[in-house]
Amino acid sequence: MALSLTAADLGTYLDFDEINGARAEMLIAHAMNLAATYVTPVPDEAAGIILAAAGRAYVNPAFATQEMETGYQVMRQRGGVYLEDGEIAALQRLSGGPKGAFEIDTMPSGGA
Repeated sequence: MALSLTAADLGTYLDFDEINGARAEMLIAHAMNLAATYVTPVPDEAAGIILAAAGRAYVNPAFATQEMETGYQVMRQRGGVYLEDGEIAALQRLSGGPKGAFEIDTMPSGGA
């Protein structure tokens, strides 16, 4: 079964009474496409990851962040729909992908 999310799902995730449906659907599609570059198919259990990525872009259309750096307030931009490193790792785990730093084959080829 393919993961299917709607603008209403994003509105619920963000706890918004009203949501721009066309914009929400576009951001969900971008998040799904991005997730599919890491795992295919995107598992149903990844709904929260997709909604988080789309939600970040929905609530912050200017992609502005601010932080204090050596006593000065700095504005930075990180834009678009993106996945955090932890979200990528979770996607891979949900799809049965890498679970650790590396894999070791304990059964040598050619038999014993």
